[in-house]
Amino acid sequence: MRKKRLMTALASATLILGTAGCAPGPDAVDGVAQMWVDHIDQVLGDDPSELEQQILANYEITDQDLSEAQEAHRRCTYERGVVTEWGADGSRTQWAAPGSELAIEDVWEVDEYCEHGTTSQIGFLHRMMRANPDGATPADFWRSCFEEHGLPYAAGLTDEQLSVLVHSPDFQPQDPQAALCLFDPEGTSGVTPEEAMEWLRDMHAGGLASIG
Repeated sequence: MRKKRLMTALASATLILGTAGCAPGPDAVDGVAQMWVDHIDQVLGDDPSELEQQILANYEITDQDLSEAQEAHRRCTYERGVVTEWGADGSRTQWAAPGSELAIEDVWEVDEYCEHGTTSQIGFLHRMMRANPDGATPADFWRSCFEEHGLPYAAGLTDEQLSVLVHSPDFQPQDPQAALCLFDPEGTSGVTPEEAMEWLRDMHAGGLASIG
């Protein structure tokens, strides 16, 4: 479970990094960080669902919008033999519907299929636009975490240089806190530095070149 939370933190950081690399859109939106404007423009320009078009059109995702996306996801899974219950914290519980012979792997496959066009981008943006309203980049978070814990890795580097360093297969810090800064710089996942260090070692042992 802890490793799953750490992987979720990594996935979010990767999505943000991909957004930060996009060319800025032509128009600014009052009250919305340009990073999120660019991300939403990217979603809307990449064959969005009708629900995504409707909700993202004004560059704002309300709690009601999120509930609508979760309901669309719930209906989609139910039609395919999976019951989904959404929690107030955005978590979900799922099981095969009565009479269904779906295995747990099938339930996960249905869930992943139904995320597309419903909660995948809408849920991500609802969460991250609140957690990071100013549109800080991964480099901003890494630098802040390294400096807070007296780690030297960002010293003298531009944001671009820091991103290159962090994503290099040669960057294998031995300090557990540095590993946690890579995966969860805000410390919100509940993962310990030692667990992050173990995960980083597993990634390198498995031949994964970088955290990106």
